Amino acid sequence: MNSNKIDTVLLAGTHRNPKRLIQNTNKAFLTIDGKPLIAYVLRTLLETEQIGKIIAVGPREELEETLKPFMTEKGKIIIIQQRSRMLENVWAGFLTTFKDGNPLPVNRAIDTLLLAGQLPIKKQSHLYIIKSLYATVAKAMDDNQQETLSKNTIIQLIEKRFNEFRNRHERMEWFMGRVTIETLLAERHVLDNSDQGISFQKAAFRDYFLEWEHRFQKQIFVVPADVPLIVPQAIMHFIDACSNYDSDFMFAVARESVLKAFYNGSGNLPGIARPYMLLREAKIRAANLVLVKPNRIGNKELIQESFGVRKMTEWRNVMQAIWKLVKQKNRYQTLRLAILLQLASV
Repeated sequence: MNSNKIDTVLLAGTHRNPKRLIQNTNKAFLTIDGKPLIAYVLRTLLETEQIGKIIAVGPREELEETLKPFMTEKGKIIIIQQRSRMLENVWAGFLTTFKDGNPLPVNRAIDTLLLAGQLPIKKQSHLYIIKSLYATVAKAMDDNQQETLSKNTIIQLIEKRFNEFRNRHERMEWFMGRVTIETLLAERHVLDNSDQGISFQKAAFRDYFLEWEHRFQKQIFVVPADVPLIVPQAIMHFIDACSNYDSDFMFAVARESVLKAFYNGSGNLPGIARPYMLLREAKIRAANLVLVKPNRIGNKELIQESFGVRKMTEWRNVMQAIWKLVKQKNRYQTLRLAILLQLASV
């Protein structure tokens, strides 16, 4: 299988939430012309060139029975049992894309080396950042097909990675301020400093951190099972558009001007009223296509809570959403954003 292809998590789990059932049926198993919705989506995924493995997450027994006609290519489609919430289903699907089931490679010997040294590692997140620094160095060596890099090059790599954490993931200025190239070299555990440049002490170390970087940067495509009209061209267009941005979480949107024709009623019928997010450029709705790098996402609980109250058409739901946001980390920034979005709607 082409390593450039993107693994997909196909979400088909709602049986545990009665409010989301239609005629007591999971939307993924509703039928059109005798075929369940998930069958249409799966067929589209199989016909999309950029798609690699497909992880279907939902009620396992029903999925195995429904998808039996598609299980001809070994390892292409994997079915796993749903978890309790959407984000847990996505994460479980992400883990399944790795043979060892781990989001990042495990090497206890390297962990012991790093923890036994003088690095200011006080908690797991600090170790995570340190490994990320070594990983970006290993990736640069692999890209340039070199076993050594200059000190100035590594300083630039470290600063760039630190900025990624500052801007995207966590704010740990105290910790980052105490870690420099001199700190890493003083450890004498992982890197060597010679006249030729800086290199890893062992090829096994470089290979481990290169694998760490690959998993750290791995992205997956996420799509629900209840979009039967989706076509390969739409998926390819979305993935190609996302390739123009260095982002961790990207989702598709559709404008009201495009969707309106599909919701208009015929004759005297009023049609379907759909809520939209009001932006300066246009009124938009999420289009249920997501490209995400799970290992680079922080505040996962905030994403889950926001998703759970995303259809805020009543003020009761708006206040519920604000209350949930207030209880999260970075509460003031998220609360400010929620209030601004509601003011835009008003």
